[in-house]
Amino acid sequence: MAKKKKSHGGLKFLAFIVVVAGLIVSISKGVGTETGQRIIGHREDRRLERTELTPRFAYSAAKMRIMISSMYNAGGSIVDLTSTSEVTVDRASSTVSREIDVERTAAEVAPGVDAIPYDALNAEYSEIMTKLYLYESPSEPGQPWTRSPVDPYYYGTELDDHFLPMVDDLMGFELQSLPTKDAPTSVASGFKRVNTPTLPKDVTSAYTYEFDMATYRRVAPILSNRTLLEAPPETLVTLTIAFDDFGLLRFVDVGLANTSATTVAQARGDGGSGVYHYTLDVTEISGEPIEIDLPTNIVDKAPTEIQPATVI
Repeated sequence: MAKKKKSHGGLKFLAFIVVVAGLIVSISKGVGTETGQRIIGHREDRRLERTELTPRFAYSAAKMRIMISSMYNAGGSIVDLTSTSEVTVDRASSTVSREIDVERTAAEVAPGVDAIPYDALNAEYSEIMTKLYLYESPSEPGQPWTRSPVDPYYYGTELDDHFLPMVDDLMGFELQSLPTKDAPTSVASGFKRVNTPTLPKDVTSAYTYEFDMATYRRVAPILSNRTLLEAPPETLVTLTIAFDDFGLLRFVDVGLANTSATTVAQARGDGGSGVYHYTLDVTEISGEPIEIDLPTNIVDKAPTEIQPATVI
């Protein structure tokens, strides 16, 4: 009598289950990657290039400090300037006030820049913006403020409901996949800070990256458009971003070597500038409105004097 051959069907079925489980795990992991999202057609829905963002955390008012360092072309001489804006935003009245100070940057930031006096470039002034008008303080005491229409130029300024985005608006799949640094630093980029940035007390998560300008523009387009840095694609950039418990953006610090900004300023000629450092520090978020008084002693600018408003 022939011996019956032992069946291995159970082992084959078990092997099949293992293979299927492995495929499920691999697919699950792959879906979360940049390539996976593109394959299943979801990546375009999550791209950061979109201009319509929906804030999930509603705040009534905020205070922030914006510092921009740039190389300025003054008649062919390159001057290192820093503008500091103390900003108050009242969303209830759609009003923002700015106290702006422009001065020579400390010498440590720009070694090799000629220490020539440019006191005329130092300035202090105030602005108040609504969705319809921009009010500018007078250059001489006792003079009226000037008023000019700004609609629709307030989009993209602090009055924009999307000016402070959420973490998932900024942290796309590709940015999440990049390695982060342990602490804010930018030695490799050649950028030197006079003071190490201090994160706001409400920050609960922070990320620091170093990559080239082309990568910065690709993975963080919302920030790259706002921070105004311009440099060749291969220029090294250092970026630190931080968020609070709600996921609201509370801090941005981005910088590159000021030599790149010097090249940009020289190419633009007299009056041109190149930004090499931008810091946004949201110092206060409030659930209550902050009253901002509009000036009453005003004079309207003539149409020929009106220029589009920009974020300073």
